[in-house]
Amino acid sequence: MGWVHHINEGKKDKKVWFYHRWFFHIGKNGNRDISIEICSTPSFGWGLNIEGDEGTVLIYFWFIFKFYIGFTGIFPEWIYIREYNQFSDKDPTPNDNKNLKRKYRTRDNGWIKTARRKTSIRFFSYSMWWNIWRDDNSWSSSVPKWRSGNFEPGRWIRGKEKYKSSVIDTFYAHIKMPEGIYQSTVEETISVRSYQRWFSKKWKRFEFKFGYNDENGEWISTPVLHWGKGESSYNCGMDGTWSMTLGADITDRSMAVARILTICFETRKKYGNVDVPKSTDGIVNGVVMKNLISEFN
Repeated sequence: MGWVHHINEGKKDKKVWFYHRWFFHIGKNGNRDISIEICSTPSFGWGLNIEGDEGTVLIYFWFIFKFYIGFTGIFPEWIYIREYNQFSDKDPTPNDNKNLKRKYRTRDNGWIKTARRKTSIRFFSYSMWWNIWRDDNSWSSSVPKWRSGNFEPGRWIRGKEKYKSSVIDTFYAHIKMPEGIYQSTVEETISVRSYQRWFSKKWKRFEFKFGYNDENGEWISTPVLHWGKGESSYNCGMDGTWSMTLGADITDRSMAVARILTICFETRKKYGNVDVPKSTDGIVNGVVMKNLISEFN
């Protein structure tokens, strides 16, 4: 007796606009089936899975659309891979598997279990990935690369990559917040990523560190205040921004200072306004001179 059921999952994921699965159940109890799955995908490749734990043989290939054809309970038991207990004191023979049906034996007698093996080649993320007859649910450093690995043509064409970063200048900036002015030391850095056989890439970064050196040359941290954020609540005590590095889209000093000021106000707006006690001695002539977080503890 056989019957068919169909699953349409195309509407669950906006990126996958087409996803259908059909199952053709056969056998007296419907315990065997042939499945067909079709879904949209931007990748390309093919593969073969033999999953002994589920008694399934899966063949798939894709180019724009991914096609899966699976066979469960169709093929005889002997095609599935077996793994033996390393503590077993006997040499298993094919006869040991006759009545096993994917169950474990006791440790005293040694156990035998079914396993999975995969052979595939896939192309995605501008790379080629492969597995040759191995269990892709486990990893071992002893597995040679020819059995499991990847090859990125772009990296091979570019050659060996080198990265270097250096500070080209240091300047000081003032970040004006409602409670006072926060001093900061800013390092202007140039980063260069170069390749053996390709064009190099250069970009600039600004690294802000909030604080100053006192008359003794000792560094005093003055983080910009904002309420803390925990995993379960937005009100987890007072916190602060101690330092910040801007991305490569910021190219000059004025842009960098303006961006830091914007981020500090956005953080305040997100987590709540900060009311600094007027009696504090940490602000002198409108300039923050010490870590104000302690004023809220």
